[in-house]
Amino acid sequence: MTALPRILTPLTQLTAVDGVVVALLTVELWDDGIVLRLAGLPNEATRRMLDEHVQQMRVWAERREQSPNDRPADPPEEPGHRVLNRINMGVTDDHGASYRMLTRHTGGTGTEFRDEWYFQPGVPVGTKHLTIHTSGAGVLDNAIQVTAA
Repeated sequence: MTALPRILTPLTQLTAVDGVVVALLTVELWDDGIVLRLAGLPNEATRRMLDEHVQQMRVWAERREQSPNDRPADPPEEPGHRVLNRINMGVTDDHGASYRMLTRHTGGTGTEFRDEWYFQPGVPVGTKHLTIHTSGAGVLDNAIQVTAA
């Protein structure tokens, strides 16, 4: 049987990008890795970006409908992708170990400002805290500690 993860709930601001506050919601400590779950908190900037995206999608769909034989252009990029994909993240622990980012999932209809990061390896026994680092172009650099013990 696979062990259930320890779930930490920092619920704290991690960074900000283009007026969108990005919060670290949970840190899942699995035997074989770490999962970080982030969310861009709803505010006027996210509402404006979503409204603009809906309008861009309408225009894109109308163009496809008017020219069905033309190769359609890609749909407009979701606003969550534009914002969240500017964030670079890293994880270290109190032993000086760094964790390797394995994969990431961002956005999707209804979850445009959600982001999940997967790191390996799992956290060794005896680790007291993890430090989550953020950086990137136009991103508020930050480092926060979460208790892992």
